[in-house]
Amino acid sequence: QFSNAKCVTVRGNSMFPVLRDGATVGVNTGMTSIGDVVDGDLYAINHNGQLRVKQVYRTPTGLKLRSFNREEYPDEDYTFAEIQDQNLSLIGHVFWWGMFAR
Repeated sequence: QFSNAKCVTVRGNSMFPVLRDGATVGVNTGMTSIGDVVDGDLYAINHNGQLRVKQVYRTPTGLKLRSFNREEYPDEDYTFAEIQDQNLSLIGHVFWWGMFAR
């Protein structure tokens, strides 16, 4: 649905080389349930007020967040209890991105 589409700007290098600093991503805010997660797809996440864009994987005990720049940003595993404690929620599924070369 058009009303569920939002765009946000990515900051930092955790998703490099796929998403550069300053890239714009389109987010489907209608896909916010853990049950909606397609393993390995990109999602916008609210992590205690911080907007993050990561690959998301469902695990038997919670969620795994993965950056493309894994040398500097190792995988993050969160149990269901930690998801609640850290106010971690899905804003939506990233369905599009665009950026300029520097």
